[in-house]
Amino acid sequence: MFNHFAPYVYTICRRYNTNNEDAKEALQDSFLRIFKYLDRYNPEKGPLKPWIAKLCSNVCLNRLRSEKKVLPISAHEIDTDSIFTDPRIPLRSYREELLLTSIQQLSDGYRQILNLYVFEQYKHKEIASLLNISEGSSRSQLTRAKAQLKKIIEKSKITEYGT
Repeated sequence: MFNHFAPYVYTICRRYNTNNEDAKEALQDSFLRIFKYLDRYNPEKGPLKPWIAKLCSNVCLNRLRSEKKVLPISAHEIDTDSIFTDPRIPLRSYREELLLTSIQQLSDGYRQILNLYVFEQYKHKEIASLLNISEGSSRSQLTRAKAQLKKIIEKSKITEYGT
């Protein structure tokens, strides 16, 4: 089971953590939790992989919370009107590693919101409840996260391709 799901879980852990050592610790904590609560998994409620992903994201959030890296999110210098809709930067065309590296450069709060909404497919209401913020804050922080990610990707594109 570990060999089968470790790459998937590690990718989730890397999205939440800025360095590989923290991601490896989160991976280990996630599998400890997976094996501890595997008897609670109910296949009638859905496939195993999403259950593992949700458990892993909760482990990562709990680790960040214990390190006091979970919200509040400051606006930084992000242009709040900017949204990630520029067709010249198609998100799907980027290699996974470039995207992962770009996501890791987001501030902790923005990275959490983006991961929960985009990758874990939580709704804003669920994110708000999980992070103890308002739904409006979740929406605005997602917009800011996308804007910051867009800037990081544009900068990476210039650096990587020299254009």
